Amino acid sequence: MKVLLVEDTEKLSQLIAENLQSNGYVVETAETAEDALYFTEVEKYDAIILDRMLPNNQDGVEVCNTLRSRNDPTPVLMLTALGTVERKMEGFASGADDYLAKPFDMRELLARVSALTRRSSDTPTPVFVSVGDVDINLSKRQVNLRGKEVALSKRLWRLLEYLALHRGQAISKEILIDHVWGINKDVLENTVEVAIRNLRQKLNDPKGDIIQTVYGFGYRLKS
Repeated sequence: MKVLLVEDTEKLSQLIAENLQSNGYVVETAETAEDALYFTEVEKYDAIILDRMLPNNQDGVEVCNTLRSRNDPTPVLMLTALGTVERKMEGFASGADDYLAKPFDMRELLARVSALTRRSSDTPTPVFVSVGDVDINLSKRQVNLRGKEVALSKRLWRLLEYLALHRGQAISKEILIDHVWGINKDVLENTVEVAIRNLRQKLNDPKGDIIQTVYGFGYRLKS
């Protein structure tokens, strides 16, 4: 199951993501309304965890309203420090499926996410991908080469994870920049090339047999 987490408080976002991942979810994170709306245009998720208060005085209600105006049916769990009945009613009116006030018990959040994702009838997101001698466990955020674990930086893992989630698909450098570095980051395409080269070295893939180059466009993980 794949979850989009929209939360701008770094420590809380990391805590929620780690708990979700330890329970078998694949998690992508966003910090702003713009990132959230962009990601939901190019990806499908089984659930969205959406903070009510976002940077630049933006409101999660606005994000939810936009999703529903697009006829996006993805279940939304809204998080907020604004736990009054009136605020909850605003969240539900925008199309949110559930509402959880901060502070909350992580076990309750996991239970609510589980209930929301059970509603999804889509094919579950793969949690294990094997390519040649490389085994990628997406839920455990772990990669093994010939049975031996390979240590990756957070950035390289996120790059490999995104390619694995779209195995066999050609992914442009622009899309990789948006999802790995962030939509608002000023990153050059050369940065992606360097990261791919480093990732290939880690996976003993000097010729690009596993992470294939799509010339003039981007990269794909061998299908």
